[in-house]
Amino acid sequence: MFSLIFEPMKIELKKLLDKVNHIHFEEKPDALELKQEGTSFDTPVIADLTVFRSGDKFVCQGKVKTQVNLECSRCLTVFSYPLETKLDFFLELKDGQLKVSSSDEEAEFSFPSTDEVEIDNLVREIILLALPLKPLCSEDCKGLCPVCGTDLNTSTCNCQKEKVGTRWEKLKDLLNE
Repeated sequence: MFSLIFEPMKIELKKLLDKVNHIHFEEKPDALELKQEGTSFDTPVIADLTVFRSGDKFVCQGKVKTQVNLECSRCLTVFSYPLETKLDFFLELKDGQLKVSSSDEEAEFSFPSTDEVEIDNLVREIILLALPLKPLCSEDCKGLCPVCGTDLNTSTCNCQKEKVGTRWEKLKDLLNE
């Protein structure tokens, strides 16, 4: 096994051997343009890839890791979320073109053959897709009181929670029978 460390998020194809290559990337979140509402990144994005050649294809498999601060969708508390996701894609040299495709065949990019491939966009996309749609600080988060806004995880309130509109009173009577 041979280990190479390249410039941030670039795979230099001519430096890859016919053996298994281990590549380590470390990049600042700002350089990957990972700004998104309700998120902040305090730690670098780390990508560890294993790359090997199979004919005209380079098979790239690995993981992307970072730590992201998210805002809980129930209580609005900011919490730290360890993000780790897989990164699998292929590089194929064909007819003077370099084709980059993901292992699930959903994304495919082609451009004139070069000696290096920037994977910044691919890593950014993988990270953004791995973020939870409704982040929770914990599975049993109680959220905020809908009446007074008190964080129900840290304290209680005396608000009356069951305010039933007068149009539903008849249905409530049916449930009591």
